[in-house]
Amino acid sequence: MIVDKRNTRSELLYQLLDTPRAPLIIQQAVAILNNELQKRQAFYEWLDDEMKAEFINGEVVVHSPALDRHTEAVGHLHRLLSIYADARELGLVRMEKALVELTRNSYEPDVCFWGTAKAATIQPDQLYYPAPDLVVEVLSKSTEKTDREVKFEVRWLSSPFRCAPFSTKRLTSKH
Repeated sequence: MIVDKRNTRSELLYQLLDTPRAPLIIQQAVAILNNELQKRQAFYEWLDDEMKAEFINGEVVVHSPALDRHTEAVGHLHRLLSIYADARELGLVRMEKALVELTRNSYEPDVCFWGTAKAATIQPDQLYYPAPDLVVEVLSKSTEKTDREVKFEVRWLSSPFRCAPFSTKRLTSKH
């Protein structure tokens, strides 16, 4: 069964608004999100270009070095997408160290693609990237749970153990 999360979110919002405690709950949520925003700013100040780290739902997630099969899969996908996009002048492809800034989280996806319109806004000295038009995340055993549960809404998951992707979903800046 496919669940439309947009309807689930609207239903959750209406359930919240139906309770007399709605203002208190919303006030608490705003306080938590403001604290999270401060933690995210501290993450940006702490982060350097030698480490692979992401900011996910208020927490810093530091990744260990990747296994060779993961690195090889990422490299192949990056080369294929880059060659295709460059030959057809479709946009820009980057891998790993492109820190994508979304509404609540900051990810370093394995491979990203921005169509020509968004690619034109990316500057050579840019550190934080806008929401890509396509994201490819190669699954690793150590991060599979997070990739499938937390990032699934915004990622295209691929496995170095399989030839075909698990699922596709277009990324929008609303996520």
